[in-house]
Amino acid sequence: MVGVIVIAHGGLAETLINTARMILGQIDSPPVSLDVDGTDPADVIGPRLEETLRRAASPKGVLIMTDMFGGTPANVALSYLDPGKVEVVTGINLPMLLKVIEERGQYPLGELASRVQHAGRENIMLASALLNP
Repeated sequence: MVGVIVIAHGGLAETLINTARMILGQIDSPPVSLDVDGTDPADVIGPRLEETLRRAASPKGVLIMTDMFGGTPANVALSYLDPGKVEVVTGINLPMLLKVIEERGQYPLGELASRVQHAGRENIMLASALLNP
């Protein structure tokens, strides 16, 4: 099973994981959260992410999911990118998290990362265009 880390600003990481628990119920080996204060510099976040990577480590690799590309959590996560071992997907939303929890035991790391990215894009809807074509 691929290990999963959610790293985001404020309390978003823990909130997303708790919301996934509310929807799915018990989660075996739940994703590990790392919430980052807006004032934390990258040199403080890096060691915290290293510790989180040790907790989430898996022989199948670790997928790090961040809130937005270009933000400090994503920038720090990108420094740990190691294709085949550590992958990073940005722009996390709830459908992406549900997808990774449901499928992380079924696909290798790279394919899982692509499927999660696709799920995120597929679940963004403009309601008026969908309901009034």
